Amino acid sequence: MDNTKLFWGIILLAFVIALFPYASRWEVEQENRSIQFIFDDHSMFRLARKTGSSVEEVYSRLEIGEPAVAISPWTPRKMTDRGFTFLWPVLDPDRPIPVPSDFGDGRTAGFSGYYLHFFAEEKKEFVFSRLPDFFQPVPLGGENNFSVPPRDENTLFPGVPLGFNDEDIDLIAATGWPTVGRPNVNQNRGDYDPEELLGDLPRLEGLLFDGGETWGYPENLEETALLLEGKDIYLGFVEPFLAQQKGMRNLGLLEEDRVLRLHSVQQGEMDSQSPERIISRYIRSVRERNVRLLYFRPVLAADRGDLLAQNEALLNNLKERLEGLGYSFGEGGYFQPIEIRAWIVLFIWAGLVAAGLLVLGFFYQFSRKNQLLLFVLGWLGGAGIYLIGFRTLFLQGALLGGALVLPLLPLMVVLEKRKGPFWLDWFLISLGTVLGSFFIGALGADRSFILGLEVFRGVKVALLLPLMILAYYLYRERFAGKWKKMLPSLPVFISLGLMAVALFFYINRSGNFPLIPVPQWEIALREFLERVLVIRPRFKEFMWGHPFLLAGLYLFRQRKWPWIASFSILLGCMGLITMINSFTHFHTPLWVSLWRSILGILLGAGLGLLLVLIIRWLEGVLGREKI
Repeated sequence: MDNTKLFWGIILLAFVIALFPYASRWEVEQENRSIQFIFDDHSMFRLARKTGSSVEEVYSRLEIGEPAVAISPWTPRKMTDRGFTFLWPVLDPDRPIPVPSDFGDGRTAGFSGYYLHFFAEEKKEFVFSRLPDFFQPVPLGGENNFSVPPRDENTLFPGVPLGFNDEDIDLIAATGWPTVGRPNVNQNRGDYDPEELLGDLPRLEGLLFDGGETWGYPENLEETALLLEGKDIYLGFVEPFLAQQKGMRNLGLLEEDRVLRLHSVQQGEMDSQSPERIISRYIRSVRERNVRLLYFRPVLAADRGDLLAQNEALLNNLKERLEGLGYSFGEGGYFQPIEIRAWIVLFIWAGLVAAGLLVLGFFYQFSRKNQLLLFVLGWLGGAGIYLIGFRTLFLQGALLGGALVLPLLPLMVVLEKRKGPFWLDWFLISLGTVLGSFFIGALGADRSFILGLEVFRGVKVALLLPLMILAYYLYRERFAGKWKKMLPSLPVFISLGLMAVALFFYINRSGNFPLIPVPQWEIALREFLERVLVIRPRFKEFMWGHPFLLAGLYLFRQRKWPWIASFSILLGCMGLITMINSFTHFHTPLWVSLWRSILGILLGAGLGLLLVLIIRWLEGVLGREKI
C-alpha cells in the first residue's frame, strides 16, 4: 500500500488553506479603485504652442479629476521644442545647416558637435548660468550663435538638465494641481542636490525617473529611499515592457508602501494610433495590470484637426469608461500589505510537495517508507529556507515547482486512472488545472508580487519542462519498444513535424515582445474578443490547447492513430501550462486570470468538439489504425 490517499488528503487540505490568502489578495485588489492622471508638462506646452492656446486654457480644458503634472528639468532639446532656441547636431563639418541668417553659410571647418542659436537674450543667460563646466559653448558670428563641442557619448549636450524653469512652476502652481518630479538620471550632472532640486516644486506628490536608472543607483539607493520618506511622496514604477530602469526594483522594495504602477503611451504612439486603441491601452493597464497612475501625453499630430478638442474628447471618453468600470479619480491608490502567517505558506508548500511526489510516482514506484521520507525531506528543505529568512527565494522555488507540477498532475491522473467519456476526462483535467492555479495565486499574495517588484522566475523552464516530462510519459506508455514499427509511417512524420512547428511558435510567441510578430488579423481578433468578452482569453488555450486536448483524449481513449493522439495531448498540455502561467503574472488581478481561464475553457470546448467531429469524418475516409 502506498501513500496516495495520504498525499491527496494533504493536497485537499492545502487547497482549503490556500483559499484564505487567495481571498485576502482578491479583496486587496478589488478595494483599490483610485486612479490619478499625470500630465507631461513639456507635451502640454507643445500642445498650447500648436493650437495657439494659452497653457492655462490647455490645463483647464483637459482637467480630469485632480491630476498631477510631471515636471522635467529643462534641457537644450526641450528649449528648442518650445521655440526658445535652435539646436542642430553636426555630424559632418561640411554639411550646410538651416539656421538664422546671421549664422552665415552655416559651415565651420573641422568641427562636429552642435550649433546653438538663441531667440531671446534671457534664455541665453538661463542656459549659460546652469550649464556644467564641461560644456563650453564657442561664440560664432552674431551675439546669439554658438557651437558646442561634443564631450562623450554618454553625456550629450541636448539632454543635459538645466534645472526647473520658474515660469513653468508658476503656471502649474496657478492650477493648484500637485506636481511630480521627473529628472533624467542618465544625464545627471552630479553637481546639484536632489532634495534641493525637488524643493522648488509646489505641492510635490511623487517622483518618476526619466531614463535608464534611478537616483542613487547602484550604491546609494537607501539615500533615495530616505528622500521619498522625508518628502512623503510616492514612487512611480513605470511598467518595464522594454527594459527595467536600473535600481527601480530594489528601490521599490525598500519603499514598497510608496510604490504605484504607472503606464504611459509614447508620443509617437499617441500621434499614430486611433483614439479607441489609445483608450483601450489605458483601460487594459488599469484593469489587467494593477496600474494606478496614467501618464498622459496629448496627441500632437498635425493631421488630427482641432488638437485641443481631440484631446479633450479622448480624455472625457476615457474617464467615462473607467468610471463605468467602478474606478474613481484623484490620488493614485496604494495596495495594502497582505499578512500571511508562516504556517499557511508552509502548509501550501506541503501540498505542492505531495503533488510532486504523485507525479513522480507515475515514473518510479517508491516504497511507502521512502515516499514518506522524500515528503518529509522535501517539506523540511523548503521550510528551512523559508524560516531562516530567505522568504523570496523560497517563494520563487515553490512557485516554479508548482508551475511544473500543477499542469501535469490532473492530466496524468486522468490518462492513467480513468476510462470514461473523453469529454468528461477533458472537463476534469481543466477543472483540476484551474483549482491548481489557486496554489499559485495564494503564494503570490504578497504586495511585492502584486506591484511587479518581485516577478516569477524560470518562465522558459516552466513552459518546456512539463512538456518534456509528458512526452516521456506518453512514449513509455504507448511507444516503448515500437519505434521500428512506427517510424516509417506517415502519421509519425506528420506528428513530429507539426510538433516541432508548434514548439517553435509556443516558445517564440511567449512574453511581451515575442520573436514572431503578431499578425494584423490576430490583433484585430484580440481587440474584438476584448470588446465582446471584456477580458481576452489566451490564444494558446482556446485556439489550440483545449481543442487539441479534447481531440487527443478522444483518440487516446479509442486507441486510434497513437502518434496523432500523443501529439494532440502534448499540444493540449501547452494550454494547461499556459493556464497556470497566467496566474504567475502576479501584477494581473486574480479575477482577470480566473475569468480568462474560464473563457478559454468555454471557447476551447466549442472548437474542440468541432475538431472531434472532423476527426470522426476523417476516420470514415482514411480508416483506423490501432496498436
